[in-house]
Amino acid sequence: SRTRRDLAVALVASVPILTVVNLATGLSPTLALSVALGSLAQTALAVRLFRGLVPGLDVRTVGDYLRLGGVALVSCSLGALFIVAGVALEGGADPFSAFIPWLVRHAVSLTALGALGIVVASSVTARARGEVTPPLTAARRAEYALLTVVSLVLYVLTFGAGPALPIAYTTIPAHMWAGLRLRAGWAMLHGLASGAFLVLFTLAGRGPFQDLGPGVAAYVAQSFMFIAFSLSAVLALSMDERRRLIARLYRANEEAKAAADLRDLVIGRMNDGVLVAGPDRRLIFQNATSERWLGHGTARPGEVWKRDYEVTTPEGQPLAEADNPLTLALEGTVTERMDLNLTHRSGEVMHLSVDAMPLPGERGAVVVTRNVTDERVHQRDLGRFASVVAHDLLTPLTVFDGWLELLEDPDLPAAERQASIGRLQHASLRMRTLIRNLLAYSLAKEERLTATRIDVPRVMEGIVDLRTALPGTQLPAMRFEVRAPHPVYADERLFLQLMENLVGNAVKYGRTDGTGEVVVETTVDTAGRTLVHVRDNGIGIPEGDLQRVFEEFHRSENGLGQATGTGLGLAICRRIAESHGGSISVRNVEHGGAEFTVSLPGAPDQLPRGIPLVAADDAPRIPAQ
Repeated sequence: SRTRRDLAVALVASVPILTVVNLATGLSPTLALSVALGSLAQTALAVRLFRGLVPGLDVRTVGDYLRLGGVALVSCSLGALFIVAGVALEGGADPFSAFIPWLVRHAVSLTALGALGIVVASSVTARARGEVTPPLTAARRAEYALLTVVSLVLYVLTFGAGPALPIAYTTIPAHMWAGLRLRAGWAMLHGLASGAFLVLFTLAGRGPFQDLGPGVAAYVAQSFMFIAFSLSAVLALSMDERRRLIARLYRANEEAKAAADLRDLVIGRMNDGVLVAGPDRRLIFQNATSERWLGHGTARPGEVWKRDYEVTTPEGQPLAEADNPLTLALEGTVTERMDLNLTHRSGEVMHLSVDAMPLPGERGAVVVTRNVTDERVHQRDLGRFASVVAHDLLTPLTVFDGWLELLEDPDLPAAERQASIGRLQHASLRMRTLIRNLLAYSLAKEERLTATRIDVPRVMEGIVDLRTALPGTQLPAMRFEVRAPHPVYADERLFLQLMENLVGNAVKYGRTDGTGEVVVETTVDTAGRTLVHVRDNGIGIPEGDLQRVFEEFHRSENGLGQATGTGLGLAICRRIAESHGGSISVRNVEHGGAEFTVSLPGAPDQLPRGIPLVAADDAPRIPAQ
């Protein structure tokens, strides 16, 4: 009933029907009315108690079944009191003799039929919601058929035989089988059907209860049926609950696995290193970034931490174990942004910023590391930049101030005035060169690139023409030779900057006696990339500086006296090469001089992702400066 009003209407309407039916069975009007009112009272109480004790209004667990049985006992006790009252009004000698039969029979019926009815109603409702039960397999159908045959045989042999058997519980295994293998609804239906056979056989005077009186025999048979029914119901409900718990556990495991996979995916893709260690310093988890920074063999899950590196402070002092962020976190101390240096056996130095915190419940600690090597390098570049600005920019400005002050003298001879202007022009050129190099160094890394097919000889022709025509450079006689038949796919402006720097470097540090030469040629490596070689016959590079010449603001000692510079030209070349997915190297040639080799894409498919290829006519034209 959806509302209390619906329930009240249904119960009141059933009173005359129940009265007529009981009159038809031979009861007196007083007893017929007592039965009707007792049924009305016990039903109303049962509904109220069941709604209060089982909020889900469903029999899904053994607890629900037991609560339904308790509701039946309490409510049917109330109904039995109405029958006692009716018998008393009829003048019965022992009115309470009707209490137990009414209570047992009605409680059994309410529990058994009520449980089966609720289960069937719930199944119908679930199907209406779209919840489909998996169909039975052929093996399960065969098992159900076998159970039916076995149950029939057992009940016929036990309760249908003419001569009574001394034991009535031979049918219990069939009920256990049903409870363990059938769903709750089917197990209850099996119990009721089996009980119907039992009652019919007993009323027919067969089975182990045939020697009892008719009323007692039916009473005992119904009790036995309820015990067998309850056994099947309790086992089936327990198995159903077990299946639901297992399904819920599988779902929880799948959700936990999905959450763990998502966590691992997020943490694994992080640019920061994350590691978790237990209270015994054994590794629990670390992501790929942490493993890459600390070394692949540093630790595995479950192992004690091992070090394949040296940890120092930014000042270069070894880090004491008591100051280790992991040690502090395991002791309950939170560490934030501790700067440390890691020096691996290979000599690689990595600058890290470390955060560490303890896990709740003293279960270990989590350490998060961030690679700040680029930031440190950037800070170092800024420091060098400030030094260069202070020296290389202020020096020309000092020259400006001095010579401008000299030019203010009205008596200055014309020749000296002209020399002063030349020196001012030279200082201005030096300042422009430095500023242009700093800008090119920044743009070589940050600017978006657009690639095109580049003809190396054409680019070299423009560079050579520009250098020979540039006034005030006082270039020595220099022979240029270009043998470059292989194309290059690169950003035209940056490639022009690259070749200008390499050729300019070869000219500055080449021979000054008129025998200097610069050779530019191309070859192809095994991967199909174009190698651009720029070779001179000048002073070369000291062996100790071969690995450092591409560092920012670095200048070799042997070149300081021959030419001025900022130390950024070769660093710009390295950035340009790396931005195209290539590299640059240098070696000293046998008879003096140096050869620079740049690896660049020799085909469009060798360009790094994100660099679009445009036609040569669409590429921007940036004149050499």
